[in-house]
Amino acid sequence: MDGIAYKTTSNEANLIAYKSSYGPDIKVVIKDPVREVYIGEELFRVIRSQGSASTEYKVEYADGHYYTIVDQDGSLLTYDERGEPSIMIAAYEGNKRILGENDERYWPSWILLAAYPDYQPERGNLFAFIGALVLMVYGWCLFKYQWFQNFLFLISLKWIWTNSQEPSDFYYFSSKAGGIVAIVLAISLLIKSLSY
Repeated sequence: MDGIAYKTTSNEANLIAYKSSYGPDIKVVIKDPVREVYIGEELFRVIRSQGSASTEYKVEYADGHYYTIVDQDGSLLTYDERGEPSIMIAAYEGNKRILGENDERYWPSWILLAAYPDYQPERGNLFAFIGALVLMVYGWCLFKYQWFQNFLFLISLKWIWTNSQEPSDFYYFSSKAGGIVAIVLAISLLIKSLSY
């Protein structure tokens, strides 16, 4: 919500609670088909209704105005009170969002995501995680083991068209430097794979 990651601290039959180190606590009270979302002290209501072709959610703000969010095969489309599509655009200065005259502090889609955890995206990327581990092992072997460097020299077929049958000292040095670069890239990919 607003670029802040929240962790579910309670997920009971009629209560969901979220906490974050950087944002206000969020509490969701479930009274189907209505869910009351408390962000700090502010109250928002999410009312679910099943249409013929899609599920609709009415997100009501404390001052009485509302937005309608339509789930069309997993895509959430937001409409304002007049039924016109509502596109939320944000501008940031540093890490702080700049609110315009008619901007909502909490977007309706954020409130819906808090009220219905099924819509929350899964965190982490298994393929990137495995790729980072493979890249880290490759970088470590390239940096540490001369037999691995010799094996890469052999399969690169450079020995066929060069005068030297053995790798040069510069080849060993560049292999070690390449191993360090691969390890640094693997660590950054590993961190990114956990936050997707």
